[in-house]
Amino acid sequence: MDRNGDRPSYAATDLIKGLLTHIEHEVTDKYKRNKKAAQAIVTQSRTVSDAIVTLIQKVDAQGTAIDWEPFYNYTTGVTKLEAFLLEFLLNGHDLPETPTPDEIPQCIKFVDTWKEHRTDVTKVTQDLEACVRDAKLLDDNQRQNLTTAVVKAQREDDVETLTSINIAIQDSAVNDKDILDETSASEELVTKVKGVVLEVHTKAKNLDASIYPSSAMGMVVSGVMLVYVPFLIHGFESNSATTHEHIKSAKLWKAANEFLTQLKAAVDSNAPSEQELDKHYKAFEDILRGAVMGLIDPQIISLMKRVAKVRRPFFSRASSLVRIWYHINKDGKLQDETDVAARTKLRNAIIASAKAIDNGKTIVWANGDISENIEALNQQYDKVFNDVKSVAEKYISGQWSDLSKEYEDAEATDNKHYDDYCAKVAAAQSDDEE
Repeated sequence: MDRNGDRPSYAATDLIKGLLTHIEHEVTDKYKRNKKAAQAIVTQSRTVSDAIVTLIQKVDAQGTAIDWEPFYNYTTGVTKLEAFLLEFLLNGHDLPETPTPDEIPQCIKFVDTWKEHRTDVTKVTQDLEACVRDAKLLDDNQRQNLTTAVVKAQREDDVETLTSINIAIQDSAVNDKDILDETSASEELVTKVKGVVLEVHTKAKNLDASIYPSSAMGMVVSGVMLVYVPFLIHGFESNSATTHEHIKSAKLWKAANEFLTQLKAAVDSNAPSEQELDKHYKAFEDILRGAVMGLIDPQIISLMKRVAKVRRPFFSRASSLVRIWYHINKDGKLQDETDVAARTKLRNAIIASAKAIDNGKTIVWANGDISENIEALNQQYDKVFNDVKSVAEKYISGQWSDLSKEYEDAEATDNKHYDDYCAKVAAAQSDDEE
């Protein structure tokens, strides 16, 4: 019998039981973020394990007529559930649910990472559902109940996070008199922000998880978390004077109020536009970043985020382009540039770099075959490099020779690694054919 004493124990499921026990301890002892969702996934995995045992019992109960399906499904299910549990991990599970005081970019990065980690819950749930579906361990209604249980638990995690942020905002010492623009003191900008946050929290915590989209709820929570940033770093000593002025500016607090208006509208609707929410989120994020970013910092960050989606034979070149822009921004004198034509040239070169990197994402290859637009993209990268070169030579002439050599090496690496890959694939195919 198993540890509950009410079901027979089978050696075939021993590994599953051991993994479930281990993961359950991990979730209980170490998970800080997405804890309830993780617990729900473990609970649903136990349900799947029980379904496997039920199928084994059906096989045991067979008489003289073969019923193949229970055997096939449980043997398939054991392997698939084991594989799922062996890989089970929610990224960022050991990180706190709410950000801690830091510089503005780091606080924003915390929120961005929180959003990414939250989507892991959906992915892991889908993986479990696929395991169940492929092995036909549960019927359609049971599979739906599995997903519903995790979504409900994730909503509880969201509400806990939102509640923590709301309490921190309401208890914050920031007040209307802290706004540097004296003409804005009478507008009670901080008071209004606190009031709308409370409204959003009150409404959101009572939303029906079976109706209100989970992805939209995640956007609402991350949006309130972003509004929390100026409260969080108020008085944070390591911030620059510029940052302190920024978080006390009327412009920032007006933007926070405008953004919260959109969040409130989102929780007032059962079908909010996530595209609109994302647009307003990014607009407020841009304003929040405003005081601490250099001339092209946002563009550099945008380029950095693109590179991971580029395949060989352009990955190293894309990386090198971003490195060049980083040094132009970091070591050049862009802030002193007042010439309109020069600034236009700079902006156009950044846009061209982004397009080239994005086009690198279109490369599709497998088994040594590569998409036909490779040559056109080679030419595009060459042109972009020349455009960036003219900018770099103006602003960081002393470093340009090293960066230029790095780009040439990157191009060689791109081609060599891809060609070597193709050779290995071709050799393997040849061996298989023999």
